[in-house]
Amino acid sequence: MEVDQLHDELMKKSEDLEKLRRKLAETTKEAKNPIQSKAMRGLILLIDAAQSFMTDWMKMYNEPSTEEGFDKAIKYYEQQLGELKRMESQMLEVETKSKEWIEKFKKDVGE
Repeated sequence: MEVDQLHDELMKKSEDLEKLRRKLAETTKEAKNPIQSKAMRGLILLIDAAQSFMTDWMKMYNEPSTEEGFDKAIKYYEQQLGELKRMESQMLEVETKSKEWIEKFKKDVGE
């Protein structure tokens, strides 16, 4: 099932984001430039939002029963797939931006 597969991939991505979150938090403490610090704190908030999206989705997800009809089950899966794709987009965007800021910070401090 495509929904289950994408969910599993996003769970792994969520773990990666948690590692980035910790790295951003460390880097933010080291930042002397308030603009960098503010940007990285903003990314931490975006990671938190992406992870909340995943948590909320998992709480609300209900495996549909085919007893109510296959069309209804298919429609539900399509809706959930759409939600997961939105989540994936959000996660990929914040992952990319976080990595960019961490690298930029490393260059700025001469690591």
